[in-house]
Amino acid sequence: MAHIGLIGEASGFSHIGGINTLKNLLEAELSHRGDTTSVIKADTAIPEHMASLVVIGCSSPWAYRTAIEARLRKHSVAWIPCFHPPTHVRNKIKARMAGKALRLSQRIGIDVFTLSIAEKHHLDAGRCSVISLPFSMESNQPWTAETTWEYSDEHPRPFSVVYLGRPVAQKGWPQFLDLIERTRLPALAIVPTEPEGKRPQNLTLRISIKDCQVQQELRQASALFLPADYESFGFAQAEALRAGCCVPVIGEWPLWLDVAELDWRGFSPEEQAESLQRLMTNPGALRRLHEQQVSAWRQRPERMAPILPLFTKVTTPP
Repeated sequence: MAHIGLIGEASGFSHIGGINTLKNLLEAELSHRGDTTSVIKADTAIPEHMASLVVIGCSSPWAYRTAIEARLRKHSVAWIPCFHPPTHVRNKIKARMAGKALRLSQRIGIDVFTLSIAEKHHLDAGRCSVISLPFSMESNQPWTAETTWEYSDEHPRPFSVVYLGRPVAQKGWPQFLDLIERTRLPALAIVPTEPEGKRPQNLTLRISIKDCQVQQELRQASALFLPADYESFGFAQAEALRAGCCVPVIGEWPLWLDVAELDWRGFSPEEQAESLQRLMTNPGALRRLHEQQVSAWRQRPERMAPILPLFTKVTTPP
């Protein structure tokens, strides 16, 4: 048994978003192995009995400083950055700085673990490797088994398209609103906060609902439309796919590029709307494309990587 310290922001972890989902998966996996965890914040000291420190995300200057201090004290430090390459994000300077810092950190013995092969190419400086996460597409989950809506003309899902995430430009909220206004299809948005601005009449909102309700709501939609700039893992996409939704690829998502018919990168708003409307008229195509995406997900090379390292080896700086 080992004790693992987890670091996100100086104030801890947000209760929403992909970083929080990653933290929860990590805690569950480590607990299953018999390890204990605690969240390290700016106002808490690093426990002396801590075997390893795991940093999640790469947006906090405080986290960088704390990781370096822990490494110099000869703690084992692992970093899961969810790094977004400068070419695919709005704040390119910040992304370049993060990439440089993550590469330099490997020189003092910090191990960096990426969620995709593409990210590893950007960050590898000798101590970088790809890991997978304990996220299954299997239908033995109680909320994805017999209660999942099926694609059929007789019993269509109530909503054609769903949005899941923060209603902000970075995640493509304006593009989602434009899409549903163009198509007039019944749409659902599952968001943590009330969106600003007017709401189209064909949009139903679910605001700040519980995780179990999110899973239930996703089962009522046929496709997820989330035009985020970049996704390291795509937790919202994975949740939607597991609930039976097709997931068109709108941005640069390295783990989601295996089904050509759902690669809508570079499509104009008009082409996106036409593609979605065409997809909604063909339940057979929805079913086939969903099955192809699930199969491709299971066969991704990243899924063959180890599910998280042990985080227990203590090394000394080189």
